[in-house]
Amino acid sequence: MTPGSETVCGGRYWRRRRCDTSGSTTLDYTAVGDTVTVASHLLEAAESGIILIGEATYRMVESLIRVEIVEPFAVRGGSRPIVAHRLVSIPLTDT
Repeated sequence: MTPGSETVCGGRYWRRRRCDTSGSTTLDYTAVGDTVTVASHLLEAAESGIILIGEATYRMVESLIRVEIVEPFAVRGGSRPIVAHRLVSIPLTDT
């Protein structure tokens, strides 16, 4: 790789390879996309001590947890409101 050059690969994350003037390369990874955007908004909307989960995550674990539905909320620049669930408990089961 030529010093000062970069490559970027997309997908569920971005990977950027940088080459500095000494010729060494480093890799940087950045997660991007709807999943990351929803997670960021859920984090911002959650009050202290509250865990909010998105609809897709809820569908994967709904039989394992108890939740309360949160009023869907709009976000600036979003095309649709975010549906969220507040984690109430994780029931213990005997195995």
